[in-house]
Amino acid sequence: MTPRVLGDVKVSPGIRSEGQANGWSRRRVKKAARLARIARWMNGRVLETGATVEALQAPIEPGDNVALEGNNQKQADFLSRGSKQKRGRS
Repeated sequence: MTPRVLGDVKVSPGIRSEGQANGWSRRRVKKAARLARIARWMNGRVLETGATVEALQAPIEPGDNVALEGNNQKQADFLSRGSKQKRGRS
């Protein structure tokens, strides 16, 4: 059995489409769908610099908990400012 492709994400043959996900594969299918949403900004495993804000927000769904972390304050500040910028706040 060969994996099928959902966007640019390979999905193993035992995983059904998102509407048919059973209890065992629901999280895996949701993750593949979220990764497929950012595939257009990816160049292999590298994210395009200009699409940072869009790519960070694309996989977030209502009800998700988001924690911004970085190994230094500059990274956390960059992520939080980018998030506010996209929502139209200054």
